[in-house]
Amino acid sequence: ISGLVDLTRTALVGHSVGGKLGLLAATLDPQVDVVVTLDPVDGVPAGCTLQNCPDVSSLMSSLAIPTLFVGETLDATSEFGQACAPAADNYTTFYAGTPPPSVEVTVLGAGHMSFLDDLANCGFTCSFCRTPTTANATVNGLAKAYTVAFLQRHLRGIASYDTYITGALAQSRYIDTGIATLQSR
Repeated sequence: ISGLVDLTRTALVGHSVGGKLGLLAATLDPQVDVVVTLDPVDGVPAGCTLQNCPDVSSLMSSLAIPTLFVGETLDATSEFGQACAPAADNYTTFYAGTPPPSVEVTVLGAGHMSFLDDLANCGFTCSFCRTPTTANATVNGLAKAYTVAFLQRHLRGIASYDTYITGALAQSRYIDTGIATLQSR
């Protein structure tokens, strides 16, 4: 892969706690250039303390790198037990504290597990989250398109990708069609 990989640029991409850990790593490592998250959750599981499971959303103001938060609308609350992506700990709490450039894309009708490649084989784990009303292929297509465009723009510096992130193509593909909402700064 010599010549294909730029070892001087680093991007982290993660879903759920993987998104949280990518953001935490970025606050600790100045070599991280960009972070993309898919419905990150900042919860503190049973047995954790803030020392060994920090509140990462409170650290967002220290990030001086581009961040993308792709989230969903169904799993901020739960009909029983803990929500899959509780409102007090979901992607919106991370985005709220980040400096520019930062983008928040909310996929309407998606659930926390909608970002998995294959919901059909998720099994028992997926039963704790709400059933999405937006097709898995639609959610994954949006997540992949935003990830690629954001990395092309902010990792490779190709400004023409702005149209896919917040510009006319993002508007016509996702916003005008009612698939998603968008905020940026």
